[in-house]
Amino acid sequence: MRRTFFGFLIAISLCVTPILLPAQETGKRFITDMTGRRVVITGPVKRVVSTFKPASLCVLSLGFAHTLVGVDNSSRKDPLQQAVWPDIQHLAGVGTKSMGINLETLVSLEPDLVIFYSQNDGLSATEKLTAMGIPCIVILPESFDSILEAMALIAHAMGGIPTNLFRPGPDGSGAVAGGQPAGRPARVPGKNRILCFHPGTAQNCHREHASG
Repeated sequence: MRRTFFGFLIAISLCVTPILLPAQETGKRFITDMTGRRVVITGPVKRVVSTFKPASLCVLSLGFAHTLVGVDNSSRKDPLQQAVWPDIQHLAGVGTKSMGINLETLVSLEPDLVIFYSQNDGLSATEKLTAMGIPCIVILPESFDSILEAMALIAHAMGGIPTNLFRPGPDGSGAVAGGQPAGRPARVPGKNRILCFHPGTAQNCHREHASG
């Protein structure tokens, strides 16, 4: 279910992300993550590490793929994420949620922000990294509402706040982002665009080779 929703978010974000996020803030800001941790971010966020697939999908959906310098090993191999942003397979792998995160590799990437999970070694890892001066936020994307909350949190941490990310459709039965109703294909101009339909599973995404 979460994968379906993330596929839908990515599909519409390909069309509307440029109008969702204002210019990034560069000053100190205080953020409370989804576990209630108080996080201080002191400057611009240009280097991000994601430690599990839902976090990577959130970053891609928000249009911040260019900031990723490392991701979990599963995200690097995920067909949906490779279809949206092929370069993800070439990023540094920092481990997995199930097997643990390699903190040495993660620290070597010099991230401005790390996005973590709360299970397994997640919280203990955030404490170690925070003590080293590396800002970490923890997200809990367990439902549709919490996924949207996680995306808003990431956007805030990055220095921007999404506006009208989702609002009810005209008949109250669907989500609309930037005027794109749920269920319609998201199209991207270009020769090698990706066409995704809701529900946006990896099997429902394919490349469309356009002539212009």
